[in-house]
Amino acid sequence: MRRPGDASRHPERENYNVPPVLSRGMGLSLETDCPDCDSTEFYKAASTRIHLGTKKKWHCTGCDYGFVTINGIDTSV
Repeated sequence: MRRPGDASRHPERENYNVPPVLSRGMGLSLETDCPDCDSTEFYKAASTRIHLGTKKKWHCTGCDYGFVTINGIDTSV
């Protein structure tokens, strides 16, 4: 039985643990204003699929501020 992310089904991925988002060339950075500092660049710290969609954790490059998006919807308060 094949796993959903098995490399034999997706030869472009060498490791089945690589998130599909990364194999499609999606961005690893996001430009938005940080509420804690003057930085405008965030990096993707994590990405996973959950029952609501794709959950992504973003962290500011200038400070420790971070937020989560689910299917592109910002979940920060």
